[in-house]
Amino acid sequence: MTVTDRAVAVGLALLLFGGCAAGPAGPAAGPGTPGAVAGESAPPGGGATVVEIPAPKAAAAPTELTLAVSHRELGNGVRVSVLERRDLPRVALRLVVGAGTSSDGERAGVAVVAAHVVAATLVERAAGLGADVSVRVGADTAIFAMAVDPASAETALRLLADVVRSPRVEQAPVVRTRGRLADAAQRAAARDEDHAASFVVVRDIYDLPTARHVYATTAPTAEELGLVTPADVRALVTVRYTLAGSALIVVGDLGAGDAIDAAERSFGKNPGRPATPLGSSEPFPRPKNRVTVVDRGPGPSAIVSVGAAGASTSEDHVASAAVDLARRVIAARLGAGATSHLAEFVDGPPIARWSVRSAAPRTAADVQRVLAELATLGETAPSPEETDAARRSALGEMLREVSTADGAADALAGALGRGRPDTFVATRFRSLAATTPELVSLAARSLAAAPAHVVVAGNAEEIGPVLTAIAEVKIVDPLASYARRRTLPGKVP
Repeated sequence: MTVTDRAVAVGLALLLFGGCAAGPAGPAAGPGTPGAVAGESAPPGGGATVVEIPAPKAAAAPTELTLAVSHRELGNGVRVSVLERRDLPRVALRLVVGAGTSSDGERAGVAVVAAHVVAATLVERAAGLGADVSVRVGADTAIFAMAVDPASAETALRLLADVVRSPRVEQAPVVRTRGRLADAAQRAAARDEDHAASFVVVRDIYDLPTARHVYATTAPTAEELGLVTPADVRALVTVRYTLAGSALIVVGDLGAGDAIDAAERSFGKNPGRPATPLGSSEPFPRPKNRVTVVDRGPGPSAIVSVGAAGASTSEDHVASAAVDLARRVIAARLGAGATSHLAEFVDGPPIARWSVRSAAPRTAADVQRVLAELATLGETAPSPEETDAARRSALGEMLREVSTADGAADALAGALGRGRPDTFVATRFRSLAATTPELVSLAARSLAAAPAHVVVAGNAEEIGPVLTAIAEVKIVDPLASYARRRTLPGKVP
């Protein structure tokens, strides 16, 4: 973080939380003995002059986030969004392509390999710019990121334009990239509990009886990646890497008009071929909770994760914000060490997930604790204080994110990548600020109404029998693509 970025972040933090710099604390006053006020002399006998000072009220959370974004859709269908920030020394660029894991087809992993092959070429060509280059592949999009000095911005735009104008796919890079990604996926499966929980929860929610749902695999396994061929990658790039439907985000020390003109010179004006629409469907309805144990072998601890899909919020900004606050309220109730995650999709319901550290004997109790908190929140609205704490957490994250060029570019790219306009970032902020406790409870009710997807990572020999008190237990091997090894019948009807 640069000095300028840090100053902006600190200013935003003070705006949000109403804080002020504090000097070193003095000696603690004894019980029932107020401390002396600076400038007052203590009376004889060692007592202190008591001066009533009202506690300062916490500043109200901000309700508006202003991002002066300029827009233009080029003649070829590329949507350009520019946020001019003269106080930031670098220019952050994002190219959003509709080639996320939902475009895999019947072979999982193709989109991830394709994006990293294209990004590797981009890294080579941008070597002389001193640019930071990366790619992130989500369920719906691949987002290519670059950060450059303002003087190099147009050159970087031309390189990004080639990602969708003339992407190159050759056999050797595909083989190298496939192997590297498969190794990384195997390492994640071996020791990353968040990866395991996310993989299993999403797979189970989108598990169809007779076909493969487009959202079934957001994180391909090592085995799946190893099966991807150069022909698979070429076919996907040909269909999905198109000008029409792509989006370009420019944030930083570059005039909006200059950025849009440079984008038009780089990406062109001629009409582009639109990407083929992807078909999707709602998750297959299941009446019962599902429990999966990710077998880690002998060990004293376990990680309990519980996920649930709420009602679709793709067109409802307020409902989407309420789900976000609901998962934060529940995480706070679960106590220190609990974490929560929210996954949102273009054509699917949001998935909320909570994780807590546990031990074999109490895993079932910890699962029931998460489910009980979810049910309770669905029945009774949280207190205003709980809602405000969750709101401040969400708004604080947003303010910190948009205080930097890369963060603001990521926020805009995330909105566009989920099929939302770039104004959605400010709209989401307003929705979070306006969400009431009653709406938070309603969101929790929609999550509680869905079957729970429980994933527990630990020693299956100890954990499996304990969890049969909740439902049938499926035990999977994370190093074999989470394949089922055995099933323990549940002890409940």
